[in-house]
Amino acid sequence: MTTPGQPNPQPTPPTPPAAAPKPPVPAPPAPPVAAPPLPTPTAPAPPTPPAPPSPPAPPKAPKSSGGSAAAGAYLLAVVALIIAVASGAAAAYAIKTAWDVRDAAAEPTPQDTAAVPSDTPSATTPAPTATSATPTPAPTTPTPTGPNFIPDFVQAQVNVPAPAASSCNSAYVDVDTLAVGDSAAAGHEFYFTTCGSPLRVFVDRTSGRAISTTANPTPATCYERVTGTPTSELQIPAETGLTFCLLTNRAQATAQSLPQRLAIVEVESITATQVRLVVSTYRMEEVPRP
Repeated sequence: MTTPGQPNPQPTPPTPPAAAPKPPVPAPPAPPVAAPPLPTPTAPAPPTPPAPPSPPAPPKAPKSSGGSAAAGAYLLAVVALIIAVASGAAAAYAIKTAWDVRDAAAEPTPQDTAAVPSDTPSATTPAPTATSATPTPAPTTPTPTGPNFIPDFVQAQVNVPAPAASSCNSAYVDVDTLAVGDSAAAGHEFYFTTCGSPLRVFVDRTSGRAISTTANPTPATCYERVTGTPTSELQIPAETGLTFCLLTNRAQATAQSLPQRLAIVEVESITATQVRLVVSTYRMEEVPRP
């Protein structure tokens, strides 16, 4: 309604309707985010070695003013060392030489069949060195002293009938039994005969025979003279004082089961009818060698 006296107001044009609101545009979906990778376990790093100590700084070179003195002292020290080494070598050589002389003096020198120690070393034998052992001399074989002599008859008186000088006859002697004459012919070792002039003794059945050069020889002396002599017949002029030695025949003694004997025969006297003998006989036993 209007108030009188006021103009009548114009009608207000209608307001156009507002534009319709735009529908909301949905936001694009966010890209998927990758999960962070899990941490990889790693081995603990090895401990770092300590750095090597730095080498000590070289000594400073001596000042030029004292260099010649130090070099001289060093040279003297080297010379003294060389002299000391040479002196030690000379002393060692002298000791070795003394040992060589001592060992050579103590070494025995063989002589003949026995080793006899020598007071001085042999000129042809080299002395052993100090590091080598002294050679031991080879053992020597003792020289056999011969058999043992066991007496059967000692200076027995034996009277032998003298063969007739007008004919060729013989008188036999057996030293095993001291038998004489024809009864001793089978086992005799010697005989007297007048077959020829003068009267002679024939030593014919032995294993060795020899004339003694001394009166009353010992069994050992006679054994040495007959050993190795021939077994052939020995003819000796029969005279007073004649002495001869013989070994009985080994084969004949074995055949008669007798020991071999050594006989020492001395012609004591000779007459026209008799020859007187002094006879000693010994059985022999070999000495065993050690």
